Amino acid sequence: LIDGERLLCTPGGTEGTIAALDKSTGDVIWQSKGLTDPAHYSSLMKAEFHGQAQYLQLLEKRLVSVSTVDGQLLWEVPWPGSVAVVPTPIIAGNSVFVTSGYGAGCMLVDIRPDQKATEVYANKVMKNHHGGVIHLGDYVYGYSDDVGWLCMEFKTGERVWRDRQSLGKGPVGYADGRLY
Repeated sequence: LIDGERLLCTPGGTEGTIAALDKSTGDVIWQSKGLTDPAHYSSLMKAEFHGQAQYLQLLEKRLVSVSTVDGQLLWEVPWPGSVAVVPTPIIAGNSVFVTSGYGAGCMLVDIRPDQKATEVYANKVMKNHHGGVIHLGDYVYGYSDDVGWLCMEFKTGERVWRDRQSLGKGPVGYADGRLY
């Protein structure tokens, strides 16, 4: 992730899970010292909740947010991931939706003005292994392990429809008013 003069990455490990580097020199600006989880495959995201910029990362066992200034942990929410956590979080307003496969499921959290994360729901409706999901309007679309293609309500986590027959497992994209 490029943010101004910084290159952000998630090397994981004892020196700090997330690192900010000078994008021109590669010099380390900071590493998240109090956060030492191993890296997974989900992309690092920049977000702003209630006026505070932060970096968000879905790791194997938790969803975390760190300060853009020094990498200090701002908030965290437990996550039941295993083996490989791949899909990138979806940020919408002051909410964050995450999903991953291997039985983990999905979760929506709201970030309060005091920068505390509150779980809205956690369920097994969407278990996206890889390929990601798409948030459009009030819905999330994607492939869920052992369920098929589905549409679920973003704010409630309720399934709207599913289709097990038309297509096999795969990624989803959106363009020109259509899902591909």
